[in-house]
Amino acid sequence: MRGLELTADYTAGPWNAYFNLCNSHALGTQIISGQFNFDPDELAYINTHWVGAPQFLSHDDRPLARARWRSRKRVWPREFHMNTLSVPSDANLHTLAQTIAESLTQRRQMLVAAESCTGGWIAKVLTDLPGSSAWFECGVVAYSYEAKEALLGVNPHTLEQHGAVSQECAIEMVSGALARFGATIAVAVTGIAGPSGGTPDKPVGTVWIAWKRRGGYAHAEVFHFPGDREAVRRQTVARALEGIRKILTK
Repeated sequence: MRGLELTADYTAGPWNAYFNLCNSHALGTQIISGQFNFDPDELAYINTHWVGAPQFLSHDDRPLARARWRSRKRVWPREFHMNTLSVPSDANLHTLAQTIAESLTQRRQMLVAAESCTGGWIAKVLTDLPGSSAWFECGVVAYSYEAKEALLGVNPHTLEQHGAVSQECAIEMVSGALARFGATIAVAVTGIAGPSGGTPDKPVGTVWIAWKRRGGYAHAEVFHFPGDREAVRRQTVARALEGIRKILTK
């Protein structure tokens, strides 16, 4: 199947503005090269709201795609480009960690992190802060299926039926972390950071993050992060920390 070849028709208006901004960005390169071809409406929600598999367009589908695009008159929000292309810096992550540390300390809560695709990055950011032992219980890096089963109690049937990158797995990871350790709040992440490993149903950048309070229900969200391996992992860490911050402010 041949990827969509962008012509002048595809790089007009918002498309042109978008590609100018991210031409050197990994995501823009992937779209331009035809590896991923998004519906314009889906493209506008990348990294925030888009929850769907990429639409691969064959060479023969180009006239239909062009007609579809021309039939739309979309005004893109100002924050779209910022949300799509923004990758958190070390300083951003440090600030988030400090906010969480203060909230956990004030509430006398303990946190545990169960990580797969981030490889311990969440725990690293949190324990970079002095005195973190007062509010950070532990971090578990469970990369393989076997590790997820042994360390976090993920059901082998879950992994067989849904895979490691799934809502079901993320929820079992976060629940298992709370069940095995003395923390009161847990976060779990599992995803495909790339550059390989993606599929049409679960492209590179797909990440499930789950949060849970002791005695409460787990909540999981799926994200589709743009960029290379480091960008995906950085955004995952930031979203995971932001979710913890929101739980603590409720």
